[in-house]
Amino acid sequence: MTEENQQAGTNDTDDQSKLSKFTVDLSRGLQRRIKLAASQNGLSMSEYVERVLDKAVSSDTDVTKQVGHPVTREAIERLRHLRQRIWEENNRQFFEDSTELIRQMRGYET
Repeated sequence: MTEENQQAGTNDTDDQSKLSKFTVDLSRGLQRRIKLAASQNGLSMSEYVERVLDKAVSSDTDVTKQVGHPVTREAIERLRHLRQRIWEENNRQFFEDSTELIRQMRGYET
């Protein structure tokens, strides 16, 4: 634990005590408005943006879940059509399983 963290009463495992850089491209107008709002609240731009984002993003958001799109029937149907098209374009044959070839290339015994 660093001396600063000890003085602040935190430790390195506390996620909120760790800072990370995050770059966002903003229009000049928005950047000016953020700077003005931060100044009016007696905060740096970084502190102000962090507070706004902290309010906007629920603290109970599960960061272990991957964000994505649900699998829909339409997506499955598109995949089936794609599979059929590939099969037809390859003389109605599917690709060989390349697992064995990769193992041989890596020097693994089979």
